Formats: sequence, structure tokens, C-alpha cells
Amino acid sequence: MLARIGEILMKEKLITQDQLEHCLEYKKTNPKVRLGHILRHHNFINDGLLADCLSKQINWKRFNSEYVPDYKAIDKLGLDYFCTHQIFPLKNGGTPSFVVSFIDDVKVTDFLKENFGNKGVNFLYRRGK
Repeated sequence: MLARIGEILMKEKLITQDQLEHCLEYKKTNPKVRLGHILRHHNFINDGLLADCLSKQINWKRFNSEYVPDYKAIDKLGLDYFCTHQIFPLKNGGTPSFVVSFIDDVKVTDFLKENFGNKGVNFLYRRGK
């Protein structure tokens, strides 16, 4: 079972117990809003910190490098899937890597993990404008 993102953020001392409780209370009245979005909305964390914690949660290495398109991944899942979820499949050698626009979309990261595993898979979030 994956560690909860709030637990990881607290363990890393990136948020306080009070901040987490505040966001969890907010989530009770807004159950469709993801915790990462709520934490960012309240300026308790930024996208970079969230991406770092999510990479720890799913055991993927986060990268900031030049990669090339991964046409095998596109053939495997289809271009429509990647377009719909705003994911850019890349590779560095044989290592699958994904630029993910919405880093807190757990269904998408779980689906990618099921199809590509989690050993040696990299992901990069898209920085906000």
C-alpha cells in the first residue's frame, strides 16, 4: 500500500500537522478536490515539492533533463490516451519517462505504473506559467 501524500509531506517536514488537518477539513466539504491541489491552493507547498513527494510515493525518480519521444509507449497505449491526460512519453535510452501535466492524477500514474512498472521510470511535472 502506498503511503499517503500528507504523511510523506509531514515526514519530510514540508507541512505541519495543523496545515494537513486544515486541508483535510477543507477536503471533507470538497471531496472531489485532491489533497495536493488543496495544499497548493493554500500555498503550503509548491508544484516542485508535490512532485518530489509523489515521486517518493510511487517510487519513481523525478528528472529534469533532455529526453526523446518514446514511440513504443505511444504505440502501446495510443496517442489519444497521452493527449487526453496531457502526458508526454519520453525515453532516455530504454528508460520510460513521462512529462505529466497533472501530477496529482493518481488514476493516471497508477495506470502508467501498471503498464510500465515503477523500476527506473521517471516523471517530470510541467511548471506553471
